[in-house]
Parts: sequence; C-alpha cells; structure tokens
Amino acid sequence: MSGAIDWILPVCKYLNDRYNDVDMYFVLLRYDKEQIFNNNVTLKTIVFELSNNRCYDLTYFFPLGYRLIRWVLCTVLFFSDQVSRIAVAVYDNTIWNFYGKKRVKRWVDILKPTVILRDGLGKPSHACEVFVKAVRTHESKVVSFPTAPSFTFAPDMWIQRKNNVIADNKYFADYAIVDKDWDAKYCNKYFKETVTVGTPKFDKRWIAYLQSRYAEGDRKGDKQSNSIVVLLKNEMSLIFKHIDFRGLLEEMLDTLLSVTDYRVILKPHPRQNIMLLSEILKKYPQGEISVSYEPSFKIISGASYVVAMPSGVILDALMIGRPVIEYFNFKKLNAILLELYHPIPKNIFGGMSFLDGDGYLTSVFRGKGLVIPADTPNELALALSELKIDEAKIGIAKAREIFFECKIEKAVKFVMNLLDRN
Repeated sequence: MSGAIDWILPVCKYLNDRYNDVDMYFVLLRYDKEQIFNNNVTLKTIVFELSNNRCYDLTYFFPLGYRLIRWVLCTVLFFSDQVSRIAVAVYDNTIWNFYGKKRVKRWVDILKPTVILRDGLGKPSHACEVFVKAVRTHESKVVSFPTAPSFTFAPDMWIQRKNNVIADNKYFADYAIVDKDWDAKYCNKYFKETVTVGTPKFDKRWIAYLQSRYAEGDRKGDKQSNSIVVLLKNEMSLIFKHIDFRGLLEEMLDTLLSVTDYRVILKPHPRQNIMLLSEILKKYPQGEISVSYEPSFKIISGASYVVAMPSGVILDALMIGRPVIEYFNFKKLNAILLELYHPIPKNIFGGMSFLDGDGYLTSVFRGKGLVIPADTPNELALALSELKIDEAKIGIAKAREIFFECKIEKAVKFVMNLLDRN
C-alpha cells in the first residue's frame, strides 16, 4: 500500500543518489498500480524517477492480450458495475494463478535480484510469497520493513503479539529493518539480523525534499490556506467494528461546517472506499468539502487545523508541528465493550489502541498525550474554539521525542552491507 512506499522511499532515494551501480525496481502487489498511488501524483512521480520507470504491478507478468480481454469484460459483456467488478476480479485471479506466477519466476531468474525489500513484519500476502519463493533459488537476501511507526512492542504498551506469527512462516524474511528497539527485541528471535533505524519518512531532510517537490504547485496557487484537514481512517478497520464510520464522519463534518468558516479538506486512507466516501459527501453542498489525494505532508503543512480519526497519519502532522484534535467516541465504544467483555481484552484493536490504568480503551495518541481528545460533537466544537496551544505544543514535543531517531543512513548502510556480502 502507499503507506509502505512512504516508509521505504526515503531509503530508496538515498540509495539512488549515492550509489550509481544499484538498480532499483518497484513491484506493486496489485492488479492496477493506481490502487496504490490513488491519485497521489507526487508519490507516483518520485517512484518512477527512482526506478527509471521500472515500476510494475502484477499485470506486468500477464500475457499481451490480457488488457484487451479485461476491457471487453468491463465495457461490453457486463453492464452492471457490480457484476463487472466480480467478473474482472475472477479473471485477474485466474490469469495470475495460471500465467502470472510462472512469468514471475522467469523474470526473477533473468534479473537475479541481490536484495528484495518487502513490506510488513507479519505474514506476507499470497502475491508477495510468490516473489519471495522465486528469489530463494538465487540466494537473494529478503529484508522486511514496517509500514507504519511502531508503538506495538513499547514497554508501557499492552499489546502481546503471538510468537508463532513469525515462527510458523518459513517464507517470511531473513533480515528486518525496524523502527524502534522494542521491535528489534521481538524480531531478533526470528531473523538472522535486525537493525533499528527509526522512521525514515520523519527524517528532516526527507520532509524538506518533499516540500521542495510541492513548491512548484504552491506557486501555482495550490496552497490550502484557511483550511481544516480531516485525516480519515479506513472504514474497514477493526476500530469501526462497533462504531459506524459513516455516522462518525458525518458528525465531524456537520460540526466543522457549523462552527468554523474554514474549508474542509478530507485526506482518505490509502485503502479508503472512495465510492462510500463520495456517497456520504452527496449530502453536503458542492464546494464546502473537498477530497485531496496529495501526500499527507503537503496537505497538512498548509492546514490551519488538523482533525483526525485514530490513524498513524496523526504522527505526520505532529512531526511537522501541527497540533491534532483526535475525534472518536471512545466513551460510547467503552460502554459497548464493557457490555461484551469483562474486562476489555488485550489486542482487541491492534497497535494504535491503548488500555489506560482503569482498563478503558483509548488511542495510543491519547494515551501518550500527543493529541487533543474529542469524543462528541460538543467536545469537537469546544476544542476548535479553545485550541489549547500549550497543550498542543507538549503533544508535538512528545511525538518528536518518541521518534527522534530518523536517520536514513542506517537503513541504507544495512542494505549496502547485504549487497556487498553477495
């Protein structure tokens, strides 16, 4: 997903800038690479520049006539969008299983990659496993890297990941690049070698580079002045198992439009259901709310306020000095969970959740004092009207303290050492 690219891209750029003899390829594990870039033009442009246009999705490994047949399925044989999507999904999977996998092996046999970087510290997707198996025959070194800043194994966190998640997966990886020492302590059990590098996308040089790429668009009048940026969470996330995503978003939008004169800009999650989002926005007058697919740093940099559902992008805002009001009805959620469980169990909503001293569920951002909390429309309105600047500055400082170590060179040195060992 695009979040994974955000994490590793600073490392790739550093490699590209300093080592002329390193060839780089991006393989996006989707049938359409646009599902990853999701209209993020800046991200797409940088990826194609770094890879010298060697950026492929899974259809790169399909036969030549594939796209023509796919177009016929979409536009000629099926008139219903829903039926068309199902037919195309079945067709894509069939071609992948009977043709794509074999071509992946042939491609790997010709390319013979020295190092393969794969996203995530958990079990790989089926498509990723195909590539990992293929490179094993060439003794390529497989390195895993995380896709988000990690709180998961922090000493004061309640997350208890099952040990067999990694141990039972023999195609996982040989090496790991991780965010914090608490991740390394866990991962050292399952990898030949682990290195802690911090979060490369929070490196000040990388942020400055991205902002320089946005400068041209800003000069053309693309600034988001006098705006409130709303950072969304994927509606399929477990955190919406008991709280309705649509209802929560409408509460946010109704409140923002009623108590401020600012433009509202929505930043979707990379896996957001855009059709659902469009349906929700039909309720509101055209022009009052816009949706932006530009990189988070760009949108947030020009915002007057940032309001967010519980999401890792909150850290993007804090790292560039923007206070965040986090909106989610944890009071309502805890009432529901306490009826279902006694007490609320650990691991119920993953690494962005936090159990406070009384056993109530909240977000890790609230638990660590990084954000201004709001559970209800009234609390959101109050937070907007009486933004506590001192409190916000403390949250920003705490976030930067947690993620102070953001040196790209550590990850690059680790990768180059693996290349040299080959």
